[in-house]
Amino acid sequence: MGRQSYYRSLGNGYFESTALAEGAWDITAQHMAAACGLLTRELERYSAASDADQPAGAPKRFARLCFEILGKIHAGRFRITVETLRAGRTIELLRATMIHGEQAVLSVRAWRLMTSDATPIAGIEDPPIPPPDQCEPYPEMRKWPGGYMRATTYRRAPGARPGCGVVWMTTDVDVLAGEKPSSLAKALSMADTTNGVMPRGDKDQWMFPNVDFTVHLYRLPQGEWIGFDVRQSVGADGIGVTSTVLHDLDGPFGRAEQILTVRDMRS
Repeated sequence: MGRQSYYRSLGNGYFESTALAEGAWDITAQHMAAACGLLTRELERYSAASDADQPAGAPKRFARLCFEILGKIHAGRFRITVETLRAGRTIELLRATMIHGEQAVLSVRAWRLMTSDATPIAGIEDPPIPPPDQCEPYPEMRKWPGGYMRATTYRRAPGARPGCGVVWMTTDVDVLAGEKPSSLAKALSMADTTNGVMPRGDKDQWMFPNVDFTVHLYRLPQGEWIGFDVRQSVGADGIGVTSTVLHDLDGPFGRAEQILTVRDMRS
């Protein structure tokens, strides 16, 4: 039996989601994390092709990706477009858009920045977190519905409380059928899940979906595990923010922010 995947390619920029991409809030929609992984894959392919057509210059890498939900991310068939918004030898801005029918449902604007040797001043101020083998199984995450959640594994560090804690996540599902994902696409096919791992309220009593997902990367992630050092804050007027330091097994590699619309479902 071959490896499982969130998506299948239909050719000419068209794709189809599998049951493993089912959303946690709505199983007739795609989970945003899976969709983020595929959009990242398309950005990487586009930028690699663009670089190959240009004169050799300073290497660039993705440094910030801002995903915006523009509508329901429907399961099934869709297409993706990629374009350059700001070209440059050392800095460029790309955009990828997922389109269902004629409606744009998810987009990402991504900055690629020139890399250089900053070894003399290099350093990371975000503190380390306990590795997965020092954390406990987190079966509570199985309470979320959808194929995406059934295909993922979680471990939680001691001392967690509602709205604050450390969780590790992994999956053996590929982003696209027949293809091993890059480390960045793999990480971003999981990272949006951070909003649901340490909620302030019970998911059966409160809704708190995010409408965006912004990642800043001070280095590229590696490996099969992603760690979330999460702080979730909710204002009294029903708007919240999930703030996360992102980790791999080598340490922190970036930060993520998500704005939330919080709704009381108890009545």
